[in-house]
Amino acid sequence: MDMDFKCSSLSEGHWVFDKSLNRNVVMRTAFISGYGQHGKVVGALKSFHRMKTEGFEPNYVTFLSVLSACSHGGLLDEGWAYLSSTTKDYGIQPRGQHYATIVDLLGRAGRLQEAYELGKACKDHSVI
Repeated sequence: MDMDFKCSSLSEGHWVFDKSLNRNVVMRTAFISGYGQHGKVVGALKSFHRMKTEGFEPNYVTFLSVLSACSHGGLLDEGWAYLSSTTKDYGIQPRGQHYATIVDLLGRAGRLQEAYELGKACKDHSVI
């Protein structure tokens, strides 16, 4: 499925996901990532929420995929909310990669000064 998404075959990747009997966190994260990378942000976020309602616990990679999807979709407020949710709702300590994705999100939103300041603050605190 991941290979299908990387080769820009969303329909085949979705088909593999639909036919899979073992939809675990890794497979769901790959689905979120693939959809997000191709600008299908609504589908990526719906998949994330469906994953949670079906009882799967997201991990730090899942949140990287969600934040990346927000970045590709220009969803600044949602990106910040998901970053906050990592710690508040799931007890996952954000890593440098999470903050780098928020820097990317800020940059894509044209908020370059904020992106620069966050990147610098993270670097100064050895987060990135």
